[in-house]
Amino acid sequence: MAKFVSLLLAVASSVTIISALPLSRRLPVGMSHTNCMADVILNVPFNDLRKRAEESIAFGYSAFDGPNSWAPTDTCQKGQFQSPINFEPGMAANHLLSAATLSVQFQDLTESINITNTGHTIQVDIPENRRGQIGFIDTTTGQNFDLQQFHFHVPSEHRKDLVSFPLEMHMVHQQPETKQISVLGFWFEVTDAPNLAGPSQFTSQLAPHLTQLTAIGSTVQMPGVRLGGLLSALTTAPQWTYNGSLTTPPCSENVAWHVVDVPLTIPVAHYQAMNKIMGFNSRPVQKNANVPQATPATVPTATASARK
Repeated sequence: MAKFVSLLLAVASSVTIISALPLSRRLPVGMSHTNCMADVILNVPFNDLRKRAEESIAFGYSAFDGPNSWAPTDTCQKGQFQSPINFEPGMAANHLLSAATLSVQFQDLTESINITNTGHTIQVDIPENRRGQIGFIDTTTGQNFDLQQFHFHVPSEHRKDLVSFPLEMHMVHQQPETKQISVLGFWFEVTDAPNLAGPSQFTSQLAPHLTQLTAIGSTVQMPGVRLGGLLSALTTAPQWTYNGSLTTPPCSENVAWHVVDVPLTIPVAHYQAMNKIMGFNSRPVQKNANVPQATPATVPTATASARK
C-alpha cells in the first residue's frame, strides 16, 4: 500500500495542468483593477460614466470579483444595451457595414508615448496634445471622434458565431462636444509565421517593451507608435456596428461600437508575452436590446483555434 501511495504522489508531481483559457489574476489586498475605458470621459451626457481617477471601482475577472459581482451600479447586471455581444450571420443585413462608413484619420506618432500595465490590461495612451489630430469621422452622422487610448483583452470579448479570438484590441475614441465614446475593435489570430506584413505588424512595436511591464502599475515610454499601418484594415474590411456599453464597470451605455470583421494576426511569442501580463480579462457576451441575438446571453467558452 505504501508503495502504491508513493507511486501516485510521484505521478501527481509530474503532471502539468494546462488551462484552456488564460488564468484570471487576483490583485493583492488593497489594490483594484482600473477601468480600461471610463477613464477618458468626464461630465458626459449619459448616466453612470465616471472618471476612474475620481472613483476607483474595484472589479476583476476571477470567481471572487468577476462580471457576476460587478458593482457599484446595477447597470452591469440590469442594463438593456450591454457589451460585448456575439455576431451572427443573421445580423449582417443591419449591422455589418462597409468600411466606407468611417473616414479614418490615423497617423504615426513619433514622440514618446506611455504604455502601462494597468492591473488588468496593457494600455497605450495618446498624448493629450495629439488627441484632436487622430481618430475618425462617422460619415453616417458627420460626427468626429478623437482617439484617446487603446488596450487589449484576452481572449476576445466580442465573438463571431459563438467563437472567441485569442486577442481583441479596443481603440477608445471620444466625441469632443457630446463626450460620447466610440470604440474600434480588432480581433487577432495567433500565428507562428515569420515576417508579418501590413496591419499584422502592429504588435511588433509593443513587444520590445513588454518585459518591463510585469509589475502592476508599471509604465514604460515608447519612442512613438505607428498607427498608419492599421489604415488598410480599416478602409477595406467590413465592420460590425451597434450601440452598446463599456465592457468594464460602470458598464455605461450609449457606446458606439465598430468591430472589424477580418482579424489581424499576432506572432505567438508576442501573444504569450501579453497573455502573461494580462491573464484572463474578458467579459462574457451580454444581452443587448439593440441587437437581438438568437443565441443565449451566455455562450460556450471557445477560442479561434476551434475554426481550424
